Amino acid sequence: MTTWYYEKNSEREGPIAESVLYELLESKTISHDTLVWSSDLTDWTKACEVQNFTSIFNKTTPKEPPSLKRSEQDSQNISDISISAGQSNNIDAAEGCLDESDTKVVLTPAGPWRRYFARLFDLFLFGLLSGLIFGYVTAVWFPDVYNLLFVEIENKILANIIYLPMALIVEALVYSVFGSTPGKYLLGIKVVDMLSNKLMGMDYFYRNMSVWCYGLGFGLPLISLITMAKQHGNLKNKGSTGYDLDVKHRVLVIDTSYLRTVLFIVGIIVLFFVAQLFMLIDAENKLKVMEAREVPSASEIDSHRSITDNDRFVDADRIMRELKEAEIEVKAATPRIIDEDTTLLGAKANGLTFTYYYKLPNIAFDDFIEDEYNVFEDALRNILAENFCTNEYMINYSNQGVIFYYNYKGHDDIQILNFEFPAYFCYRHSKPADICRRI
Repeated sequence: MTTWYYEKNSEREGPIAESVLYELLESKTISHDTLVWSSDLTDWTKACEVQNFTSIFNKTTPKEPPSLKRSEQDSQNISDISISAGQSNNIDAAEGCLDESDTKVVLTPAGPWRRYFARLFDLFLFGLLSGLIFGYVTAVWFPDVYNLLFVEIENKILANIIYLPMALIVEALVYSVFGSTPGKYLLGIKVVDMLSNKLMGMDYFYRNMSVWCYGLGFGLPLISLITMAKQHGNLKNKGSTGYDLDVKHRVLVIDTSYLRTVLFIVGIIVLFFVAQLFMLIDAENKLKVMEAREVPSASEIDSHRSITDNDRFVDADRIMRELKEAEIEVKAATPRIIDEDTTLLGAKANGLTFTYYYKLPNIAFDDFIEDEYNVFEDALRNILAENFCTNEYMINYSNQGVIFYYNYKGHDDIQILNFEFPAYFCYRHSKPADICRRI
């Protein structure tokens, strides 16, 4: 007697006698689409497809009346929408694999607008989450990228292009875990294969990448309109989008209850207000950053006014007096050897500018070739900038509108380099995270 094995909860059960398996199927202890195997079969097969057990299902399947004469498109639609309601993971009535409970409900393909609003909801939700995660990661670990994308450029089209694939990836992860996404669940639709099985995680990911390319046009404004219009036409004329038709995926309506529709509308409203809240917070943060970087206008400088770190006006006359006093102190202590390669010759205050004069006794301008000169200039600039922005004295005066110069000449008294550190230099060259801490 042939022994049989069957699948239960993704585990192999058996061996059991054929009569026992027959009783399990007849009593519906296991369903008609349970995978079974015996030595007579080459692979695991649905029980309803095994000849030994077809009598169980044939006697419960009512004989259908002759089909009405339909157009080829109508026939295609009928074959596309006959799906099991009791077992949503099975399809294909033509093969006789549906039991009595499977013929009670017919599920229909989702229309273009239902699919569009489900996709809109998911992109809205997952785009918001992706943007928050991406913004946080770049601000903390890649501040230069954050500064470029969110402060300097602030291009909404570029942001959409970046966030769109991120949102689709997050959506694929959610589907792989839950078998659906919030937008599709609330609008009662489900993405399945031709046997109405849930897609594997990587299959859904590849589908989303096809949607990104052929359905959303990579998020590019004009191209996305063209691709969406094309897929809308495919859906209306062929009953499926191009990217679903090629891989035999189906999008079906499984529930059209009013409760889900109400929840969908509430969800959209909540997402809208959450997005507005985050936009308001982001705008306030950007305003603070720009205020921290703000440089006084020419008229303010001309009137000898400057802005302090506390955003209040002070009399620039006091600052100029202090700079003059600093000039006198430096001159009294110079010339002074800083190291074997550098000598401080003096300083000069002129309004809201302050210049240091140095001599490099071991170097002349003619000693450099072009490449060496550029390397030396960059190295010295970096050293000066680091020292400048770690000196509280310099930072204090720079943030009050003072411009500093560092003038270097060689032993032949010919100027080699002259560096300018404009007002608010350290704020201009700070990373976003540093600015936020100062604010």
